[in-house]
Amino acid sequence: MRELSQRHGIASVALLTLACDRAPSLVEDDADFDDPRQSAFVPVPDFGDDVIYECDLFLQDCPAGFKCAPWAASSNFDATKCVAVPEDAAEVGAECYVESLFGGLDDCERGSMCWRFDPSTALGTCHAMVLGSEDHPMCANALDTEWLGGSLRLSLCLPGCDPLDPVCGPGEGCYAGIGPFTCARTAWRDAAVSGEPCEYNNECDAGLACIDDEVPGCVGEPGCCSPFCDVDDPECPAGTACQPWEPTVIVPGQENAGICRG
Repeated sequence: MRELSQRHGIASVALLTLACDRAPSLVEDDADFDDPRQSAFVPVPDFGDDVIYECDLFLQDCPAGFKCAPWAASSNFDATKCVAVPEDAAEVGAECYVESLFGGLDDCERGSMCWRFDPSTALGTCHAMVLGSEDHPMCANALDTEWLGGSLRLSLCLPGCDPLDPVCGPGEGCYAGIGPFTCARTAWRDAAVSGEPCEYNNECDAGLACIDDEVPGCVGEPGCCSPFCDVDDPECPAGTACQPWEPTVIVPGQENAGICRG
């Protein structure tokens, strides 16, 4: 599955289309996360006829004991619905378990979602959903980055990072999204290296971005992986030069961030 140029997004263990040079998508694998243990979730009540937009992720307007969650009615988080919240729900920042990624089921508290998880164990971390509104999204933690799905049916607050000095977890990279850079899982088992074709930022290996510009030796559509660079101390592959990154949000201290372009 793929995902957008000073357009594109990130792919991770779910589907998140973010705008940037090529934002990461959030789908790493179409893994089946059936819980081998006894289910911690109570049945979802009957809300009547199927409703694609059953609730509002920003408002969290579901009945008590339920939360509004994104899910895949037909594909890639194209809907929202109210799902039950376990009595012993995990808090933001705590370890969590994904029972059904595209079904919207996890054991995180209301207003949060299990993300950045290991596909082999379905264990991840609870992240707060974005507050505010579509026009004015915000995160409660000022250090977090608002990651909004292309349809706004996936909206998460994820930790920010510096592409020139990334501090991210195992299997992750510092990737560009709709706002500042953020830590996200590298989406594919065999991540693309510099000079290889790509469609999402995190389809590329850590330290790279998926760009539209021509990259020497790269033959593919719609983009190619190229490394980040420091505009004050540039080191780029032959045939490319370090040019300033043009983010949608400028983060103090990251003014030197650049990308090697052909």
